[in-house]
Amino acid sequence: NADATQKGDGGTVTVWSDGLTRYEGQISARGGPQGGNGGNAEVSGKLSLLYQGAADLRAPQGQMGTLLLDPAAMTISGGGGTAPDTIYESQIESATANVLVSATGSVNAAGVFSGGASGSELTLPSNINLRVETTGAGSGVNLTGVPLTIRAQGTGRVELSTTALGATIQVPSIQTDAGGISVKAAQGMVSVDGKTLRTAAGPLELQGTFLDNTLQPGQTAGGLRLNNATLDTGGGLMSLTGSAPVGGGFTTGVELVGASSLNAGVGSLSIDGRGNR
Repeated sequence: NADATQKGDGGTVTVWSDGLTRYEGQISARGGPQGGNGGNAEVSGKLSLLYQGAADLRAPQGQMGTLLLDPAAMTISGGGGTAPDTIYESQIESATANVLVSATGSVNAAGVFSGGASGSELTLPSNINLRVETTGAGSGVNLTGVPLTIRAQGTGRVELSTTALGATIQVPSIQTDAGGISVKAAQGMVSVDGKTLRTAAGPLELQGTFLDNTLQPGQTAGGLRLNNATLDTGGGLMSLTGSAPVGGGFTTGVELVGASSLNAGVGSLSIDGRGNR
């Protein structure tokens, strides 16, 4: 327990190991009842992580704290269960903290999601943010392997990112209210293939920067690719940025394929694409 007792921020709690971390505990680092923000908690396993506990990082008078899950690789799975290196739909949907999944390897989706009107939603609690990021060489984010729509409520945001060279973020359908959607591949590609990204006036930012200079003549690559994608901000800012200036093949900055649709309503739409063709 690292709660603030009167007025102040919650504390910081770290659970970490060089091998397997098996966590079945309860962390509380709440902000003070008279003021202050929620604290932060990290549960990490350098080789593997079995997360079966909970963390309460709420703040009655301030900002929600963040739970960091830091495994080698992670699967976001529908339903519930006890598999290692997996965070389940049931855990995210009952979260009492913002959730940050940060993996050195890849992050993927699996299983059957059962929430929402569509029956395949991962529905975040109101005002909860979900961030998924990868950092290791060649690691990417692919949340399109099973039917999945990530649904954030209230001010909740959804963010996907990778800093890995040549990595791709394959984006699932995402829907938010006032919160935004941010997808950034610092050295790779962002791909939205047949998915819908929709906010209720929240900002939508997609950014891909392909920097892998091993591309050979005749090969193609790009920074941001939209294929039969629907993007709608309901009047909010929409920013699409892609660049792929390197390599010996053909590169595109921002590529719109098929019946892709962009609608910013009364908001602003910015498209910045830079390639070699």
